[in-house]
Amino acid sequence: MSVLVELEAQIDLVSKDIERQKQVLKTLESNRSLLQRQLNTLRDPIARLPLEISSQIFVQCLPPGSPAVPDGHQVPMLLLNVCNAWTDIALSTTDLWTKIHFTLPRNQAFGRLLAIWLGRARTNLSHVSVKGPMHSGIATQIFRHSSHLGHLELAAEDGQGDDDDFIEFRDLLEGVLPESLPALHTFVIRSGRRTLQVAASPILQILRLAPNLTELEFDAVETVGGTANDLVVLSSLRRLSLSMESQQYIGSQSKILGYISAPQLATLCLHHDLRPSAEDHRSILTFLERSSPPLHTLVSTNPGDCSCLDDILPLVPTLTDLRVQCPGPSGVDRVCTLLGQTQPTAVPNLRALLFTHVHNKAGAWDAVVQALSARRTQIKTLRMEFRSSVIPIPPNALTALKEFSAEGMDIWIGIRPSGQNRFLDL
Repeated sequence: MSVLVELEAQIDLVSKDIERQKQVLKTLESNRSLLQRQLNTLRDPIARLPLEISSQIFVQCLPPGSPAVPDGHQVPMLLLNVCNAWTDIALSTTDLWTKIHFTLPRNQAFGRLLAIWLGRARTNLSHVSVKGPMHSGIATQIFRHSSHLGHLELAAEDGQGDDDDFIEFRDLLEGVLPESLPALHTFVIRSGRRTLQVAASPILQILRLAPNLTELEFDAVETVGGTANDLVVLSSLRRLSLSMESQQYIGSQSKILGYISAPQLATLCLHHDLRPSAEDHRSILTFLERSSPPLHTLVSTNPGDCSCLDDILPLVPTLTDLRVQCPGPSGVDRVCTLLGQTQPTAVPNLRALLFTHVHNKAGAWDAVVQALSARRTQIKTLRMEFRSSVIPIPPNALTALKEFSAEGMDIWIGIRPSGQNRFLDL
């Protein structure tokens, strides 16, 4: 028995010695890391530059055109892991932390990380993009910066869009909205793969709190629960984009138009998977009649016959730029026939007519020539971008197009991109 006790005692001593050695090793590794960071600082030319220059170099490392992601392997967090000097520079450069995009859900530690990130932005936070179901804690942290938040984008994760997601979204916004969003200029809500239902009340409240909102985008989102008394006048709105998913969805995704008016709207983008529903079409017309905006640009994505434009164009006499994307086989013919038969006073300011992703069977050259002939003193630009091949232009139509070009009209017909595979540039 005494032998067993002695062996157990020896094992206990060895185990304690191992733990001590592990701690010594940990301390040595920490000291080595600290010394390495100090050495890096002495060797690093960045550390010897003025802060204004080194900060600008760091800012140029951010991903172009998109907000930064809170990831230790990407800028700006990556800059914190090089040396003490780089850490000091990164923490002193608020422009590194003004834009953020993150996907939820995350672990509980992310809430602390987000608070630290937003704190580093100080009063310069300008762009927040969130994908996935948020909880009130995350939303509260974001809206603490409401006085200078310029861009807010909320997106459902791919596959979201059922009733549970709707409830989370409603409760989130209704519980933590700030008193004002004076700096907000862009507000975007995107669905995942399915249409997202969102309560109208909190969305309209955000719009009321944002007097300087200039851009609003809804991507396959249906607002529910609003009434005619909820009308919000967006006097600063200049651009409105509405994407409506027609496939595998029954309902109206343009209901938001029933709750808003935009008397200064300059650009309207209407994107459809298929031909818009009758309810969506009525909502668009009612919105234009109510707002009477000085619209300059209309972008219509419609793989159908573009018949919706029959009623829309007479309501926008100030239109200068008409862009039709993905028109079906009869879409180009319908639009051009409409422009060719309509009195020029209907859209008297039309200057540019653009068709992109044109169906390969949608030549309609006679209708194109007819429209340009009827509006030869108005239209200055015609652009037709075909998907993969261009329908041959009949000789008489080609002659007419050359005449329009000789008169000063800018005409381009070809396959995307414009710099390659050019077919006709008159």
